[in-house]
Amino acid sequence: MSQEKLAANSGIDRSHMGFIEQGRRKPTLSTLHKIAKSLDISLEQLFKGL
Repeated sequence: MSQEKLAANSGIDRSHMGFIEQGRRKPTLSTLHKIAKSLDISLEQLFKGL
């Protein structure tokens, strides 16, 4: 999934998503939940392997 599509599906601004990806912004728990939900995975799965 593209960054643009993930941002749109998550309800997050694309530039904000880019900053998160680059490590320039720290996502809130709410933002992480939105990302996981749009990927149809749990928060646990999102962090697995980190």
